[in-house]
Amino acid sequence: MAKVVRRCYNSTSECRDNRRKTFEPEGRSENNEKEKKVKVYYIDEDIKGTCFLVQGEQEAILFDPGMAYYGETVVQRVREILGTQPLRAVFLTHSHYDHVAAVPYVRQEWPEIKVYAAEYACHIFEKTKVQQMMFHMSKTAAEESHHEWKSDDYKGELLYADKPLEDGDRIALGEFVVEVIETIGHTQCSVSFLINNEVMISSETIGLEGDFEGGYVPAFLISYKKTVDSLRRTREADPKQLYMPHRGLVIPDERYWKYMEKGLAATKDEIIRILASCPTTEEQILEMEEVFWKKAADGAWPREAFDMNAKAMLRTVAAEFPEELSKAKSIQK
Repeated sequence: MAKVVRRCYNSTSECRDNRRKTFEPEGRSENNEKEKKVKVYYIDEDIKGTCFLVQGEQEAILFDPGMAYYGETVVQRVREILGTQPLRAVFLTHSHYDHVAAVPYVRQEWPEIKVYAAEYACHIFEKTKVQQMMFHMSKTAAEESHHEWKSDDYKGELLYADKPLEDGDRIALGEFVVEVIETIGHTQCSVSFLINNEVMISSETIGLEGDFEGGYVPAFLISYKKTVDSLRRTREADPKQLYMPHRGLVIPDERYWKYMEKGLAATKDEIIRILASCPTTEEQILEMEEVFWKKAADGAWPREAFDMNAKAMLRTVAAEFPEELSKAKSIQK
C-alpha cells in the first residue's frame, strides 16, 4: 500500500503520521453555540480518488466511496478510523463509476447503511447497461493502474441509492446537517454537499486539477453554461473548507475563485480552437489528450474513460457556442 502523509488541520495544532490525510476545520454554528469539530479524511488520496470521510465526535458520514478495485481498502481504512463508531450514511456527488463503484463493499461492511444521491442518479443505477459499463470501466481501471481486483466477487446488485435528493434538501443526521446544492454541468445528476454550513464536498462539475492553465482541467460534459452557474452557486455557498475529488483540500479564497473562473473560460476557448483546427473526431480526441489528459502512475483514469469525456465536452462546446466556433473556423481557413 502506498504511503500517504496525513495532516490534521485545526486552529491550534498540526500533526503528521504516515497513514492518510485528514483535516479538522473549526465548526460554525448558526445559533452561536460552540460547534463540535469534525475531521475530514481523504481516504483514497494515494490513487487521487474521490472518497472523503467526515467524522464527528460520535459518528461519521462517507462521500463517494470511489473505485471498485479499491473498495476493500476503503472499507478497511474507514473501519480503522471509526472503530466501533457508527457510519451513518453515504452520499454520492454523481453516478460515475470512479465515484460510486465501491458502494457494494461499503454495504457489505455496514448492511444497514443508507445511500443518498440525486434523484436522476437513482434512476441511472437501475439501468442494466449502466451497471455493465461500470463493471467494464472498473476492470479497465484496475488493469491500467496495475491493481489486483477480484472482479468475480463483485456484487454489482448492491450498487444503488436508497434516498433520492433534490436541490436545497437539508439532511439532519445526528451531529451533521448536510445541505444539497445542485451543481449540474459534469453530469445531470451532479450535486455538492455543504456540511454544518462549513465544509463542502464538491462535485466534479467545477473542474479538476491538471496541467492546463496553471493546473485546471475542465469537466463540463453536458453543459458549459450550466457549469458556469454551478461554479457561481458553489462560491455563493461560502464554504470555509472545500474538498475536491481527485484533489483534496483547497482554501476557497478570492484568488481561488478567480483562478477557477479563468481556467473554465480558458478551457472553453481551447476546445473551440481544437474543434476549428482538427477536421476529424479522431484528431480532436488526440489533441484533447495532448492538452488535458495526464495519466498518473497509480490509479488515474483509463484513456478510454478520458476519451468518452473528451467527446462529450467537444459536443457540448460545439452545441452551445456555434457562432464562436464558426468564427474560429473561418480564421483557420
